[in-house]
Amino acid sequence: QRAPIVTGGKLAVDMDLYAQTQTQPQPGKKKKKQKQQTERDTWEDGKNSGTLEVAITRIQLEQDTGRTLEGGGSKAHLAPEGVTLVDLNRAGVGVMEIVSEPDIETPEQAGAYVETLQSLLRHIGTSDGNMEEGSLRADVNITIHKDENNNKNSNDVIDSPRIEVKNLNSIRHVVKAVQFEADRLVQVYKQEPESFLKGNRYNETRSFDPLTGTTQFLRRKEGAIDYRFFPEPDLPTLVISQETLTNVKQAMPELFSESLDRLVSSPNNLKKADALVLLREKGGLEFFDAVVSYLDKSTDRVLVANFIVNELLGALGRHDINLWDDQCPSTENLAGLVELLQNETISYKIGKKVIDHMLSSEWIGDKPVEIVTKQQWEQITNAEKLVQLCERCLEDLGSSKRGKKMLEKYFGGQDKLFSFFLGQAMENSNGLAHPIKLRTAMEKTLDKRKTQHNTSKDN
Repeated sequence: QRAPIVTGGKLAVDMDLYAQTQTQPQPGKKKKKQKQQTERDTWEDGKNSGTLEVAITRIQLEQDTGRTLEGGGSKAHLAPEGVTLVDLNRAGVGVMEIVSEPDIETPEQAGAYVETLQSLLRHIGTSDGNMEEGSLRADVNITIHKDENNNKNSNDVIDSPRIEVKNLNSIRHVVKAVQFEADRLVQVYKQEPESFLKGNRYNETRSFDPLTGTTQFLRRKEGAIDYRFFPEPDLPTLVISQETLTNVKQAMPELFSESLDRLVSSPNNLKKADALVLLREKGGLEFFDAVVSYLDKSTDRVLVANFIVNELLGALGRHDINLWDDQCPSTENLAGLVELLQNETISYKIGKKVIDHMLSSEWIGDKPVEIVTKQQWEQITNAEKLVQLCERCLEDLGSSKRGKKMLEKYFGGQDKLFSFFLGQAMENSNGLAHPIKLRTAMEKTLDKRKTQHNTSKDN
């Protein structure tokens, strides 16, 4: 039902779906028959918008197969060389296959395309997208060709074999596999150019070894006719009504790209990097939206995102807690914390302390304002109190030989010592003084003392 969303809504939908069975057995696959919805593709000609536009050829449903694992080499930890393991854990499980057009030209583009699909599928709830766990895998097909701009001889065309590398389980492996295989094909072409020109090389299916970063030959790649498809007698035609199609379209959630556009534009105005973190963190967008819903419209939403991305997620990671766990601070409480930051009741540094307290068992359930009040963490913003703080600080410094000497140097023109005095005052306030207002108060206090010093010196 959610499959059409990956194409961004630009869909051509077949209303009558047929199933076929593939009967051609393949090495490494236990099941001899594989049911596959192929004759008419459910969703076609979708476009994934972005810097690189990649056309979606089709999205089809099929059955996952069993597989064999040869021992030895990188699999030595599973079985010794000469031993073959048979894995039937996923045999018969339904999978969705997304087939794209050959619009990708570099290993980096291939990795970015898979990452984009992964983010999209996670965002709409189709899959958790965990490649390491097998929820998402990538097969890449590689061919090489000459740069048309530098190919002076129009008759010198490379008829490159098509190499498919199967079951890549990380984006990093996708990039490495494409790079290795492209380099390998180039070397083969340089050694045997005639075989490429005449098209005498067979298409191949290969596997990728992540330990060595190389590919290994599995089998010659078959053409469509070799799969021996015939209509599946046990699965009747599935007829999709216009009403069903309309309901699915109306139920589509906001797409990844749409959410990103919303976050980086007014009234959110988030940095793209922060928006991407929220979108890629499970429940991140929903958490952000919920926090914002509790706040006044004038609240700085960039502050909300910064605190979630840079502080809350880090604190949750240290406590091994997720956004959707019960131990995570509620969106209402986090909104309360943001309000304290927005109206300068507390500083950003104290806000980080409040988060840690909200995650500790002693304080779980307490509202941020209650924690701040009990811990006496209110920020000092009153100008008169800050001036008094600065005066006490300078009095204490003036009572020591070292401090008195530093004041003399400052009055004599060494303005760089100002930072030292400011730091001392902040330390004396236990970090609770408003940093900008404290600077103003310290400048005022030092100017007053400097005037008094110069007057007494003249006299």
